[in-house]
Amino acid sequence: MPVFAKKKIGAETVLGVWRCDEDLESLKYQIQLDEEDTEKLNSFVNEKRKVHFLAVRALCKELIGSSKILY
Repeated sequence: MPVFAKKKIGAETVLGVWRCDEDLESLKYQIQLDEEDTEKLNSFVNEKRKVHFLAVRALCKELIGSSKILY
């Protein structure tokens, strides 16, 4: 995932812009999901939705060093 731009815009805020052209398997290789996120990923039927789910986490890992998203 090539990050085109990475800019710190606040004390705890980073803005990242990228183009995601990886497939599902290459994104799976880039990040380690915990059990909860693995179950969530497996619950999606649409492959494009799975790619989006993993791409967001891969970008977070690239920008802040962690792929875990807390809701």
